[in-house]
Amino acid sequence: MTRLSLPLTPTPAGARPLADQTITPLLAALAAGGPVRAQGLRGSSRAYLLARVLTRRARPLLVLTPTLTEARRFAAELQFFLGDAPPKDALPWDPAVVVYPAWEMAPFEGIPPVPEVSARRLAALFRARHGGAFALVAPVTALLQRTAPPEAIEGASTLVSVGEELDRDRLARALVASGYHVVGQVEERGEASLRAGIVDVFAPFYPEPLRIELFGDEVASIRTFDPGTQRSTGRLTAAALLPAREVVADEASLERALGRLRARCRELGKTRGETAEALEALRSSPLSPLRDALFPYFHEACPPLWAHLPPGTLVVLDEAGAVEERAQEFLREVDLGHARAVERGQLVPTRGEAYLGAEEWAAFRDGAARLDLEELEAEAPPGRVLTL
Repeated sequence: MTRLSLPLTPTPAGARPLADQTITPLLAALAAGGPVRAQGLRGSSRAYLLARVLTRRARPLLVLTPTLTEARRFAAELQFFLGDAPPKDALPWDPAVVVYPAWEMAPFEGIPPVPEVSARRLAALFRARHGGAFALVAPVTALLQRTAPPEAIEGASTLVSVGEELDRDRLARALVASGYHVVGQVEERGEASLRAGIVDVFAPFYPEPLRIELFGDEVASIRTFDPGTQRSTGRLTAAALLPAREVVADEASLERALGRLRARCRELGKTRGETAEALEALRSSPLSPLRDALFPYFHEACPPLWAHLPPGTLVVLDEAGAVEERAQEFLREVDLGHARAVERGQLVPTRGEAYLGAEEWAAFRDGAARLDLEELEAEAPPGRVLTL
């Protein structure tokens, strides 16, 4: 493989950290194929470099970081260099930068994800499905967890527009199936309220809940409102209601999950009584933590994150060495968490149904069009190396 070294042309004091003429050789190296390593990048210069790459290349980026904190920081810097954030009336397929978090609990602990985390994950997956020039920034641990299939998320999403017809009863059934908790007054993420000609829903992507007012079967208005005061804060012409949870439990998927749970209980040596109790909990409790723990059973197969991304996506490892170290550490945590859960008799799917394995991670990492970003200059593995 070719080793390519490009010194950074000095820039005046106060100027942006990378000279524009650095981008063209980098794009040429990426187009030639194989992994490319850009090193000597300090501070926010990595985000600036990717903002330029995204603008010039006009295709998606998947940026992997060692931790969620670093993902959020990188996403904020990238958004800064790209310019203005989406307007308040933006739809979930509009943002140029999205963060995709992991569940933020130890694998196979049986603790349901925080609704805000699920909302951000679903909004990011929905954005990924719609392509264009955007960056999805994620800690590597998020990549190593399997996802709901793209078609399940699309099928459970509803686009609502002012002036269009909307079947209120059908919407109510869809909200329940996609994980919303029906309450008297919406205050928290993932809640919905239905009364007469008004539907309130706190959906993923939106910073505030939405109030959909109906005149007969027609959407008369869509407003955002403050959940504390219940007063309107703005108007929208359209809104996309994404599922509230990664478990989409329509009738067909619930029956599939029950069948797979029954088989899993046999594999784990559960008694008839324990099996019946688990089946009843899964069937009758839409908000049961068991549904989150067994979310792979609701789908034919749970693909990896990259299945949501279009062809031509460039994979970027920010501090590639640290990303790899955290990936290997997390894979060991998954193995240990699964072994402990089975030992204590917990109902969990097989390890491979919920998380990627080491071989699948390595195949993706080595097979993708990839750019490794490093702050320090170091001896690099085979590939093209740009010292900036």
